[in-house]
Amino acid sequence: MIETPNERSAPRGNCSAHPNEPAVSLCKKCGEPLCEDCRYYSRGRWYCAQCFELAHKNIDRRSRWIVAVCSLLLAAAFVSAGMSLAGRHALFVLPFARSVREEWLNVGLWHVFDVLLVIGAIAGLLQKRGAGKWLRMACALSAVRGLAWGLAAFPNNVALFAGVFAGSAACLGFFMTRAGTSDFRAITP
Repeated sequence: MIETPNERSAPRGNCSAHPNEPAVSLCKKCGEPLCEDCRYYSRGRWYCAQCFELAHKNIDRRSRWIVAVCSLLLAAAFVSAGMSLAGRHALFVLPFARSVREEWLNVGLWHVFDVLLVIGAIAGLLQKRGAGKWLRMACALSAVRGLAWGLAAFPNNVALFAGVFAGSAACLGFFMTRAGTSDFRAITP
């Protein structure tokens, strides 16, 4: 059997449920010493029966929220790109752009943040360990983008830019919560 880091730090002593059996690992959550029969393996760590059951119930419930929010971010990025491809790129051009080159520079800058959102959302959907950092960074930058474009373009397209700001800020708030950060930290590489 492959030795895990949790086994190397196993206590010298006996299992808390079976006093006659030697402890081979500790529960990652509660720290109880566990014998071979009392331990459950999940995501690179050993757990007792109660902590294992609790962890899986919470992981399943929370991962549904992560999938929903990442899907929403992915859809928003594709809608934004679709608007540009459908000829509505003028929505993302600031009023002080003086040439066609500056207009396309505005559109390009707008969509750079969409690329970051797509990368973060795909990583979140695939449950990658670094996805939490990517998503927090992408949502923060997207919120700043919505605010900056809204202030620069005022009063044109204010509803669009306010929506981008509010949506990105709400997603950032979700990923900054304790549950949002711990879910990605719990993912094994």
